[in-house]
Amino acid sequence: MDEGGYTANQVFNADETGLFWKKMPSRSYITQEQNKLPGKKIMKDRLTFLLCGNATGLCKIKPLLVYKSETPRAFGKNFDKSTLPVFWRSNKKAWVTRVVFKDWLNEVFAPEVKAFFSENSIEEKALLLLDNAPGHPPGDSLLPGNSWIRIEFLPPNTTSILQPMDQLVIANFKKLYTKLLFDLLFERCQLELDSMSVTKFWKESFNIKECIVLITKAWKKVTQKTLNTAWRPLYPAACQSAPGPGEEDEDEDAIFADIVATARNLNMEVDANDLTALVQENTDDLSVEDLRELAAELAEATGETAEEEEPIKSADIKNLFIHWDKVQEFLMAHHPKKFEVEQALDHVEAVGVKHFRAMLKAREKQTTIDKFFTAGPSAAAGPSGTAQKRAAAIDLADDSD
Repeated sequence: MDEGGYTANQVFNADETGLFWKKMPSRSYITQEQNKLPGKKIMKDRLTFLLCGNATGLCKIKPLLVYKSETPRAFGKNFDKSTLPVFWRSNKKAWVTRVVFKDWLNEVFAPEVKAFFSENSIEEKALLLLDNAPGHPPGDSLLPGNSWIRIEFLPPNTTSILQPMDQLVIANFKKLYTKLLFDLLFERCQLELDSMSVTKFWKESFNIKECIVLITKAWKKVTQKTLNTAWRPLYPAACQSAPGPGEEDEDEDAIFADIVATARNLNMEVDANDLTALVQENTDDLSVEDLRELAAELAEATGETAEEEEPIKSADIKNLFIHWDKVQEFLMAHHPKKFEVEQALDHVEAVGVKHFRAMLKAREKQTTIDKFFTAGPSAAAGPSGTAQKRAAAIDLADDSD
C-alpha cells in the first residue's frame, strides 16, 4: 500500500464463502422432519457467494453467486440472468473457479470500481487483496484495459486473523440473512401459524430466486461501519474512530433476539445458541461426509458409476500431465489471443485435468498407506526422500489449480 501510494478508498478485499441457503436450526421441526426423509436433503443444497468492498466501506461490489444449476426451475423459461442483483455463474460443484473469478473481476469489479472512482474524483488505481484460494488468479490474468488494478495475495496462514471479509463481514452478513429468512417465513405463514403451513412453504415455495432476494437485502444491510471496522487488524489507519451518522450497526444480540421472537411466533423451539450454531455451520467448509454426499448425488444425476470399468494406469495419467504442460506452454508462447487462450486452458484444467490430478493424488496416498501397513518398521518410519519429492510434486501440481 505504501509502495503504490493507495488510499483507503482504493484498497479492496474479496472473499467467497459457502451457504446452505435452506438450512434451519437443528431443533426446529422443519429440520427434524427433513432428517427423517430418505434421499436428497434439501438443507444440504449449497451455493457459493463472494463479497467485496473497500477499506472505507463506501464501495460495495455486486456479489458473485455460483450455483449448481445454470437455469433453476424457479427462473422460468427465457429468464435473463443478467438482470439479477448478483453476478450469476454455475457449475456442478458450485465452486468459484479461476474462469468464474476472472469473469467477475473483469465484468463486475472493474467497471463498478471505475464508476465509484469517477463519481468521487479518485485516481483510477486499485489494490485488490486476496487469499491464496485455488480459484483466485494472479493479476496478469486481467484484461489489458484493467491494468490499473493490482492484485496482491495475503501471506499464507494469515486469512483467519487478517482478511477483512473473514474478520467480521461474512459472519454479519449470514446473521442478517438468517434474520431476513425468518421474517419471510413469518410473513408468508402468519395466517396459518402451524407446522404444516411453515413446512409446506419451506418445501414448495422458498426457492433459489427468493434466496437471491434475501442475499441482496442482507448485503445492503451490512453497514459502512461494519465494512470499515473489519479492516482494523490489517489496515488500522483506514478505520474510523467512531461510526458516522446513520452508520450504527444493529446490535448482534438484538439480531438474534429478533430471530428468536419470530421463531417462537412460528411455534419453533429456537434460542440464541441454536442460531450461533447455525451461523457457524454455514461458515465451516464442507466436511468429508458432505463431499461424499455431493459426489454421490452428482454421480446419480449424471448416471455415472463410482467404479471405473477399465482403470487408467498411473503412468498414463503422468504422461497426460507432461503433454498438457507442453500444450499450455506452446499456446501461451505463440497464440496471439493470450487472454482467450488462458481462459480456455483454465476451463479445461478445472473441468478435465483436475479430475486426473485428484485421482493420481489419491492413488499416491493409498500406496503410502499400504506400504505403512505391509512393508515393516523401516517403511513405517516414513517414505523415502524420492517418495517425499514425488508426493510434494503431486501436491504442488494439485494446488496449482
